[in-house]
Amino acid sequence: MKLNEKLIDIAPGLVTLAFFFVTVLLFYPGGMSGDSLDQWRQVIDGNINSWHPPSMVYMWRVLRFMGDGPIAMLLFHSFIYWVAIYLLAISLFKSIPLRIIIIALLGFFPPMWLLVGTVWKDTGLLVSFLFFIGCALAVSRRGVHKSFLLPAIFLLNYGASVRPNALVARFPLILVLVMVSFAHLKFRYIFVVSLLLLVVLGIGINQFNKHMVDHRTYNVSNSIFFWDLWGMSIDVNKNLMPNYLFHRNEKEHRSLVISVEELKEYYDPHCNTVIWPTTTGLRGDRYTRNFPDKQFKKDFIAAVMEYPHSYITVRKRAVTCLLGLTCDNSSSGLYLNIARFPKNHYLYRYSRSFKIGSFVIYPRMYFDLTRTYFYKTWVYLVGCILVFGISLYLYIKKRENLYAFSCLCSLSGLFYWAPYIIVATCSDFRYNTWMIASFLVSLTILIVQMTESRTPHTYGKWWSDHYSS
Repeated sequence: MKLNEKLIDIAPGLVTLAFFFVTVLLFYPGGMSGDSLDQWRQVIDGNINSWHPPSMVYMWRVLRFMGDGPIAMLLFHSFIYWVAIYLLAISLFKSIPLRIIIIALLGFFPPMWLLVGTVWKDTGLLVSFLFFIGCALAVSRRGVHKSFLLPAIFLLNYGASVRPNALVARFPLILVLVMVSFAHLKFRYIFVVSLLLLVVLGIGINQFNKHMVDHRTYNVSNSIFFWDLWGMSIDVNKNLMPNYLFHRNEKEHRSLVISVEELKEYYDPHCNTVIWPTTTGLRGDRYTRNFPDKQFKKDFIAAVMEYPHSYITVRKRAVTCLLGLTCDNSSSGLYLNIARFPKNHYLYRYSRSFKIGSFVIYPRMYFDLTRTYFYKTWVYLVGCILVFGISLYLYIKKRENLYAFSCLCSLSGLFYWAPYIIVATCSDFRYNTWMIASFLVSLTILIVQMTESRTPHTYGKWWSDHYSS
């Protein structure tokens, strides 16, 4: 490789490295919400439950040598994030200025970059999936050895293990993996192999998370149904929640049922407050093995069948706010500092030893941004659908390499977001992050392919050769 060719890769790499250090310095030591602190508690105590993904707890344990608290995961997430952005840029563009511009624009795009500063499972999913796409592009467009896909496969499965709906979003990316790895296969065989891999790896991830839990097992889906029943009760002005959902009054041998007025007092239409301890008398073991899971699901389905309009109203309220149609995404969940708890809270001793980051401009900048179209999710959702449709049409028509990449990447984002119509536990902007990232990446890929020459080129020629029929 000639000196100028090396410089084309090295110069953007040095800029990316500088951006990595800037990110770590600005977000040091890393933000932690209550969720993050609860996972940190599991890291140091060893009592792992299934409310949060066990895979992230074990990853945190492995990385703990870099420092206690959020700094280890901040370094990990930031490094993977900027490497992914770098791989995307050098795989899609050839000139140094253009690569640096793309690295800066994508890397510092607010909804993605600001999330990197907080230690969350959503951040782990975002950086892992981005890294996979970057590696796949590097192999297909730059002729990098296929062994480069091994860390990408590991992170793809790690990202899929931290969010249940990420398992479905992984399928289009597995299609990309099989296409890149086995270019000689026809598409129908690639589809079958990808489907089998999805099932096998999905079962494997589920079993891993299940067997790595050494404390209480939670059925998190019950919290979603609980919140929906709560909202439905308020909508119909009738308590639809079964008696066993509340604390028992042992003296009177009956459940302490809450009135509709009390339900209205504690209900938050945009956040699943039932997962937190309250003074409403809600049972603390309502999501564990001791909970009548099957009976509760039957009662929930019966309530939905009896009051379908109320259920749709509750879900519509959550989803429209999640999309930024009916409210600002001010609950976007950016924790630039470490959450503090009172002395009587079980997470207090895990948070008191951490230093608070010295942020000045970022909280104000962030809250200003939440009122702009940067945080209007519906814009990205519409864009993702359009990019998917255009990419699919152009791939069917022209059979050019990157159209398939763009199509599958945007489809992954749509697959990830769609389940939130039913399972979103609050109107939290971070639930949208991978869909937003997939839109930006797939749009970039689509534009690159549309501007490249129609004649086969050295980048990605294998795809045109093998999938033109």
